[in-house]
Amino acid sequence: LEEIDATPLLQDIYANFSPVAAEEGIDLSAQLPDRGLLTQIDAARIKQVLYNLLSNAIRHTPAGGCITLQARTTENEIDITVSDTGEGVAAEHLDRVFDRFYRIDPARAHDTGGIGLGLAIAKAIIEAHNGRMSVSSAGVGKGASFTIWLPRYRGDLPPRLDG
Repeated sequence: LEEIDATPLLQDIYANFSPVAAEEGIDLSAQLPDRGLLTQIDAARIKQVLYNLLSNAIRHTPAGGCITLQARTTENEIDITVSDTGEGVAAEHLDRVFDRFYRIDPARAHDTGGIGLGLAIAKAIIEAHNGRMSVSSAGVGKGASFTIWLPRYRGDLPPRLDG
């Protein structure tokens, strides 16, 4: 784990996914603070989680839809949310989306829909960081939001070498 300001990490992820979303006809926006997302993380693992969430959002959001990457701090945590206007999740599936091998639509081919491990792995990574992860959706066709909460780092970070 390293103490970092996660803002540059999130900005890089947004920059990497913007052209992918645009190619699919999806509007990807980011609501990120300029700085101050101080946390203690394994940046590569958190990047893996966010890549999974954004890839899923793109896969399940049709052209003309929107995806938002948002981050903010609270007194004790950093909250990162990926929200979309896509397919959404039916209420009966919300409690199971993080289960290993669980797929909402079992008819989906493994080559296009995965095997049902991505969200389980993502949640395990977040929990290994002493964080938590949740999903919410107003129902089928109404989009979904995945939120990650990570502990906020309270120490002083060393100055960045790049400015």
